[in-house]
Amino acid sequence: MKKGIWVLGFMLVFSVLVCPASVDASDREIRELEKRIKALEEEKWGFRPDRAEWLEFGGEKRLELIVPEKADSYAGLDRVEIDLKATITEGVYSKGTLKFEETRVEVDEWYTRFSLEDHWLKAGLTDRFIKPRDLDLGDRKTAGYPLGGIAFWRDEQYNLTFGGMFPEVMGGDIRYRLSYGSGLILGRRRPGDHRFTDRGVGMEDMLIHDDDHGQLGDEIGLGLGYRYHFGEKDTLDLVGFGIWSRANSPHADVRGLIGWPKEKDQQRIGGRVVYRPGASMFMAEYIDAKDGRLDRDAWYLQASHKVEFPDPLIGGRFFTAVEPLIRYGEYDVDTAKVFRNPLTWDREQLTLALLCDITKNVSLRLECDINDERTGGRGIGNDEFRAQLRTRW
Repeated sequence: MKKGIWVLGFMLVFSVLVCPASVDASDREIRELEKRIKALEEEKWGFRPDRAEWLEFGGEKRLELIVPEKADSYAGLDRVEIDLKATITEGVYSKGTLKFEETRVEVDEWYTRFSLEDHWLKAGLTDRFIKPRDLDLGDRKTAGYPLGGIAFWRDEQYNLTFGGMFPEVMGGDIRYRLSYGSGLILGRRRPGDHRFTDRGVGMEDMLIHDDDHGQLGDEIGLGLGYRYHFGEKDTLDLVGFGIWSRANSPHADVRGLIGWPKEKDQQRIGGRVVYRPGASMFMAEYIDAKDGRLDRDAWYLQASHKVEFPDPLIGGRFFTAVEPLIRYGEYDVDTAKVFRNPLTWDREQLTLALLCDITKNVSLRLECDINDERTGGRGIGNDEFRAQLRTRW
């Protein structure tokens, strides 16, 4: 009898002390499997490091063929990108992209984000929130940029951004952004990939561009967006934004145009409308800019429609969808046009593109940029064709 009591007592102690640990271990294994499944669903792969809950990897490679109007064609590696995301704990993650080009390696974006339900705080090197796909569901889709994108939102800067959304307001969602950043230097950038130089022009064909991070000035940004949902998939985004800063050490070719250093005030005021009915997208954007005494503005209209094939067209495996795209935009500089100074030129650009999905995570973008300029003199030939093969993992 006593022996039976000892056995029952031992089993009771074992169940109390050991079984919960087994259950906890089982729960941990289940949570770990759930994370792995989630990572696979997001087409990323990773592992659990010592100082974070999960580390994910991804990336892409881009090969390009460029055919300029008045120069030799060339092909090569555009870039390789490595994406990293470390989930530190619930609601906190750090994310970044390393960009490898033929002659340099740089950090393209790197930030830490703290989330609490529908609101978040993001700090680090990030795109300006006025770029499409932030406050709205817009997407330029092409490898090339519209003229207004080159001028005002192509490059990243150091930002502290507070944002979020208020769902179910008047049948839609209200989204907001408030940012404080380092600002961008007023510099110059080519309107395309080709380094175009006309013998009669005094400098390379470039437009005024908010250049890489590095400006040591204060930049304040405010943005508001409203998204209305039509059924399950159709959406309409209405976005307005403003950015205010002071010019600090602009490029030497820009200083005289804006009246620097006496004139320093800068602002970017604009808006965007994005309508996505099913597989189509229609987007319109306008930005008005003031830099010292120089006024500029840019706008574009873009439309596209994606056609997916039930059965891939080649061998039952390749060529799964196509998306024709058209975009027209203008960029105007409110100053006298000087033929030997391309920074003063007004510009127009028509982009025709065919975006092809070859297979999962492999796409081909065929694009033609037809450019026209009001130069204060004769016209120049700087149209450009681009083919880009993009592989993602």
